Amino acid sequence: DLFLKQVMLSFFVRASLRPTMRRRTLASAAALVGCFRAASSLSSSVANDQIVGARNLGGTDLVVSEACLGTMTWGVQNDQNEAFEQLDYAIREKGVNFIDTAELYPVPLFAPQWRAGATEEILGAYLHKIGPSARDDLVVASKIAGYFPNSPVAAARTVPPSDPPPDGRLDSALVKAACAASLRRLRTDRIDLLQLHWPDR
Repeated sequence: DLFLKQVMLSFFVRASLRPTMRRRTLASAAALVGCFRAASSLSSSVANDQIVGARNLGGTDLVVSEACLGTMTWGVQNDQNEAFEQLDYAIREKGVNFIDTAELYPVPLFAPQWRAGATEEILGAYLHKIGPSARDDLVVASKIAGYFPNSPVAAARTVPPSDPPPDGRLDSALVKAACAASLRRLRTDRIDLLQLHWPDR
């Protein structure tokens, strides 16, 4: 419960303390509205059996679809069968090759069945099912959780999970542990795009 409250409230608590943070909160909210509008527009544009376009990811040689399939509900709001259906539809019917996940997922974190890394495990089962050749056609992105005291996410980086849970940090050792745990759950030899979910404050 403490972990969940920190995740949900920390940003807004900071925003209430300093005027600059309030402005950033409003800017972030405006950006989110823009994202939702863009997503709605994209949903309309890929209707009627159209295939999404592709582009290079920033200055890299990774070619990604213009739509990225998010996975954060898999394991709580969607079971594995539903996740596989979403993947098959996005990849085979819409031309999506960009899949995003995180060691923190699924959400919501307060769900009784929540378990850190469960979403990565579902995606890993799919990657195993389709085999190495089809996996090579995908760009898989994941995210490492930032700092939290007594973090169940950091605990899930070991098998069995650490007890008591350690503090989650973004130091060298814990980043390596997080990466190794994600690779294990994803059942793959690489993560094409590894990001930080939030800074190590």
